[in-house]
Amino acid sequence: MSVWNDIEKQLQNVLEEPVQLSAPQAVGGGSINQSCRISSGQQSWFVKLNRAERLNMFVAEAEGLKIMSGYELFFYQGVNAFELFCGRHVDETALRRALLETVE
Repeated sequence: MSVWNDIEKQLQNVLEEPVQLSAPQAVGGGSINQSCRISSGQQSWFVKLNRAERLNMFVAEAEGLKIMSGYELFFYQGVNAFELFCGRHVDETALRRALLETVE
């Protein structure tokens, strides 16, 4: 059984609905992990893979994300997703300024 079958089954358990994953699409940007985009229907996910010996690295990253500001996480996920899916660069400074103007 492949890792993708395992991921598909885990997603089905969590989402409580059928999931049929498309072929993973490689995503660049790192040299330590293999990273991919997978999707099923209208949903898609970012997946990072590595060897079992690197589990502590993933655990440490998850702990770090717990203390990261929700806004910063939201902001960078939006920026990265836009760049990934639209293939266009985002001027983060201009975006922050525009977002602050809408709140004021």
